[in-house]
Amino acid sequence: MLREEPRNPLLILVLSLYLLLLAFFVVLNTISNVDISRTRAVSGSLNETFAANGRPADKSIKLVSSQGNLLADAAFLSRVGNLIRTELAFAHVEDVLPGRLMVVTMSADSLFIPGREAIDPLHRPIIDRVAKALINPSPGVRYDVDILVGHSNTDDLVLGRSAFLANSFAAAGAPPRSIAAGIEQHSPGQLKFLFHVRPRNEARLIFRDGGEQ
Repeated sequence: MLREEPRNPLLILVLSLYLLLLAFFVVLNTISNVDISRTRAVSGSLNETFAANGRPADKSIKLVSSQGNLLADAAFLSRVGNLIRTELAFAHVEDVLPGRLMVVTMSADSLFIPGREAIDPLHRPIIDRVAKALINPSPGVRYDVDILVGHSNTDDLVLGRSAFLANSFAAAGAPPRSIAAGIEQHSPGQLKFLFHVRPRNEARLIFRDGGEQ
């Protein structure tokens, strides 16, 4: 008859502890939510970093968060948006990229004197106030505005209005390099402002009187 070996109480205790830990992590894994896009981004960064036979590579991938690759100044766009909503009730304000890009659309004839390049005197103060908001950007960023006038066929009135708005912003104190003016090949009669928050060193194209500088 074989004699039963005495059991080690300490070994049983350790095994029980391991089983409890295993059950705990199984429950955690079950209730957790996996973000596939973030998982792939982290995996891609690790693969890039350790791509050279287990040694860190010379260059790594820059990960871009869902909010953009800079600390955006959302307060600027919010301030300008509220100002336009209050003063120009006919304008449509849309936050395309919160903290990065805001688009304002309206009928050109609602801001200008119909048939002329001049801005309606009732709305001139809003242009001056928005221009002044472009003057002092947060450190490391700059505030830009793109002015686009829609047309079906290029005419002097469309070009003149685009240039007039750019000059009005500059005359009110906005930095000249923060202003771009041009025309769109669609949406005749529509006026569009694109307000950007950009890194200070990001290049851009500047337009004056329909031409590039």
